Amino acid sequence: MAETQPEAEFSRPIRAERIGREEVDRRIEANAGELAALAERLGLEALGQLEAELQLKRLSRGRIRLQGRFEAVLTQLCVVSLEPVSSRLEASFEVEYAERPAEQGGEAVVSLESADPPEPIESGVIDLGEAGVQQL
Repeated sequence: MAETQPEAEFSRPIRAERIGREEVDRRIEANAGELAALAERLGLEALGQLEAELQLKRLSRGRIRLQGRFEAVLTQLCVVSLEPVSSRLEASFEVEYAERPAEQGGEAVVSLESADPPEPIESGVIDLGEAGVQQL
């Protein structure tokens, strides 16, 4: 029996084929239901806001660069007092995506000194919402 992936709480898919050499801008924001589901997934008392300003651009060799900035307001329990502590987080990030290479056999060589390898583009889609959650 095949294992199914759980549905993403904050999914904002974009087809990779729609991204060209011209920068594509997107603004995404989680709604109340998505915030509640994400708070549960991340083990937070509450997630009051999650939004991001994103730019995507196609690079050479079929790669796509996602640059962005997210803002989040969250509440978590203090590990000492167990009192709720609210925080506002803001951060910039960059992620590179690439189509999965065809099965070529052999081993992949990864340098520990190089940047992170690109994230795979699954079924021709990049999920902008999940990219933001991963950065959070």
